[in-house]
Amino acid sequence: MNYSKKGKASKKKGYFGEKKTAEEITSALNGFAKPTPRSGGLSWGDSGDLVCRNNIAEQFTWEIKKYKDWSGLSKMKKWTDKARSESKGGNYVVVFRPDYKKAVAVMDWEKLLSLLQTLQGFEMEYKDNETKG
Repeated sequence: MNYSKKGKASKKKGYFGEKKTAEEITSALNGFAKPTPRSGGLSWGDSGDLVCRNNIAEQFTWEIKKYKDWSGLSKMKKWTDKARSESKGGNYVVVFRPDYKKAVAVMDWEKLLSLLQTLQGFEMEYKDNETKG
């Protein structure tokens, strides 16, 4: 296969995964999420594959990896190391999207625990307010 054609196919495949993930983030959190423009040296000062604004997602560096099948997970360490090094304070998410339906997200364990603690606090506060009112 011609390397130029292979590169274009890979770029299209990657853009689809980034676009789909950005659409899902926008739908769930509102705000703004779009694939980062990578061509022509254009930079918005963001690292990762997505630019997110006006929602919690902007606090994370997003790497989106699209593979034909689940074999891409074997490269997880490479991509999590890259995302960690580019992230703002250890806030990163690597999304593996091996097909058009499923996605798996990988993030820092301590960050996940912190998010779960925050959600649990909100849930407890909600339940307290619900029983009082």
